[in-house]
Amino acid sequence: SVPATQTLAVDEDWAIAGIPEGTEVWIDAVLAGTVDPTGLTLSFPMAAVWQVRFVPPFPWKPFDCEVTVS
Repeated sequence: SVPATQTLAVDEDWAIAGIPEGTEVWIDAVLAGTVDPTGLTLSFPMAAVWQVRFVPPFPWKPFDCEVTVS
């Protein structure tokens, strides 16, 4: 359910559905958090291109998204 690329405005909320609980969320190679039962909402504080990696528990495979924030 996560696209390979996403475009957002600074501080815009991006609610992502369908991410398995326990998935680690890495932003620019830094662990940003883990998905809990409440779901996942991301926002970015400044204009840049961000690399977001999702590492879900087994049996799902990791996947990446490039987020362009302007």
